[in-house]
Amino acid sequence: GDHVTKGQKLLLLNSVILRSRLDEARMKLRQAKIKYDQLDQGKKGLEKIIATPSVLPANALDAGDTARIIDQVYTSFKTFEDSKYDATGGGTGENASAVTDLREMRTRLTDERAEKLRQKALLKQEVADNEIKKAAEIRGFIEQIASHREMLNELQNVRSISQEQERDYAKVLDLGVSRVQYLNVKEKVAESTRKVKDEESAIARLENQLKVARLDLPAWRAESKSRMAGLEAEIEQLGSSIDGVNLKIRRERREENKEEAAYNAALERAKATLARIKGDLEAQSKEVADVEDEVKIATKSLDESIIKAPVSGTATGLRIHGIGEVVKPGEILLQIIPDKSDMVISARIPNRDIGFVKVGQDTKIKLDAFPFQDFGVLHGKVRDIERYPEIDGKRGFTYKVWVEPKQLYVEARGQKVPLKDGLTCECEIVVRRVSVLWALLRPIAKLTDVNMKE
Repeated sequence: GDHVTKGQKLLLLNSVILRSRLDEARMKLRQAKIKYDQLDQGKKGLEKIIATPSVLPANALDAGDTARIIDQVYTSFKTFEDSKYDATGGGTGENASAVTDLREMRTRLTDERAEKLRQKALLKQEVADNEIKKAAEIRGFIEQIASHREMLNELQNVRSISQEQERDYAKVLDLGVSRVQYLNVKEKVAESTRKVKDEESAIARLENQLKVARLDLPAWRAESKSRMAGLEAEIEQLGSSIDGVNLKIRRERREENKEEAAYNAALERAKATLARIKGDLEAQSKEVADVEDEVKIATKSLDESIIKAPVSGTATGLRIHGIGEVVKPGEILLQIIPDKSDMVISARIPNRDIGFVKVGQDTKIKLDAFPFQDFGVLHGKVRDIERYPEIDGKRGFTYKVWVEPKQLYVEARGQKVPLKDGLTCECEIVVRRVSVLWALLRPIAKLTDVNMKE
């Protein structure tokens, strides 16, 4: 029967699972964006190398799986250009076996560099994933510690109350309080003390895990940096070796047609890969949008873990009476009878229509209990619009909108019948107004426009 005001905190749900879901959704979103960026970088690199094969695009060797294809186009083009130059210049005149050996060496070095590039891309992805995982792990420990501390404070308060009650009962034992009552209170003190110790042990364990995780992070980063530096040094060395082999090959006889065929094959592979990546990019863009919706829903669920009074009124029917009780999705926790001045209508707007709805727009209200054909419609205004959508099994994503009626009664048979809580209705929100003349002339204007085009 207590009076509550709009926005007042009423109940606090355990948010550890909700925070975990939000962290998982955020991690999934980061990974989806990383994959999208890698695909986009690969697409841009392929477009540049196809358009200008003589210039290796900036950061092309960091473009994940496409780095090998980009490098093959660039290398085969340079080799083809070298062979054309040697063919016109006459070459050095050495035997063909020397040229073959050099080409085999260049192929081996190119394959080795491609493998190192692949390893570098994998390491880069591994570092990015581990950074996200380790950050989430540390954040998870911090949030769990905070949750356990909150629970510890609540349990300590319960224990203090039980201890005080035990002392009071001990003073009047057998004078008004039975020994059974006294023993029950004493058992509550022992139980709450045990729970306090359990929470303290859990906090100590989590703090130790947090300390270990924080100490491991710098060492892991240093190791990752060292591995990356080693790979980059090997890639640079292999690149220098390839340049040296190419320099020797330029002094040997060239088979221009063979090099041209290799370049054309590499170019066709690049074009096919580009076409595939464009399709993957479109699918990945949709996945990013879907995961962003998941993050919004998870954020909304976390925000709703603190149950607040939606309106001012009188709270009744409280069904939660202690810490740790379990509730089910959709379960009624308590009811609030709104103050008459705060009576509002909760409505659902489909996602496709929410873009035109604004706070303050006029609304027509048709009550199911009072057919509008007989009693007319009530008028109101949009008072608030929820920021995040909810999933409706039949209508998909919907937004909750609150409408405030201008009058809280219906005129029926010469009397003012007050509105009751729980009435169902249909709301029509006026999103645009046009003049009567324009409404009449609009079909004519459309017809004239069509005739002029014909």
